[in-house]
This record gives sequence, C-alpha cells and structure tokens, in this order.
Amino acid sequence: MTLDYSGLPERWRETMRRYFEGGCRPGSFLTSCLRNDLCAAIVNADADSLTGLPPICRWLWSEAPIVSWGSIAKVDNWIAARTAERIEELSGRVTP
Repeated sequence: MTLDYSGLPERWRETMRRYFEGGCRPGSFLTSCLRNDLCAAIVNADADSLTGLPPICRWLWSEAPIVSWGSIAKVDNWIAARTAERIEELSGRVTP
C-alpha cells in the first residue's frame, strides 16, 4: 500500500506510517482520531495536537483506506490484520 503522508503534520507522519503499513497502535491522541472519537482526541491532545487535528481529519478523509479508520472495530481489525501479515512475513523468513 502506498499512501502520501505529506498532508499530515510532520510530527505524526512516521507514527501514521507505522500504523497503516505495520499495524502499530499509535498513542491515545492518534488512536482517538483513527477511531473518529473527537471528544477523546481533544481530551488526549496537547496544544500542538489540537492544532494538528484539522489536517489529520482532512488526511484521514481523503487518503486513508476506509476500512482502516472510523470506529474502534475498524482500528482494531486493521491492527490485527497488519499484525497477522507481519507474522506471516516473518515466519516465511525463519529457516529451520
């Protein structure tokens, strides 16, 4: 999967790349954004995060796969699927 992360604030590009490409769960602010939980995102935000909230929302809406964000279940399923892919990939590299 190739996503253009340039629309995200630089502070979160690598964390979002790890989430979308590797299924790594981000911190509470970005997890709240991914779950489409505005109240939790605001509660978990520092001042910089609050400033970054609109561009993160715009990026999710325009760039992110719809199955990867929008609810708790979608985020959990995305992480589980990417984790399974990593495990499968790593198990193929193991030699007896």
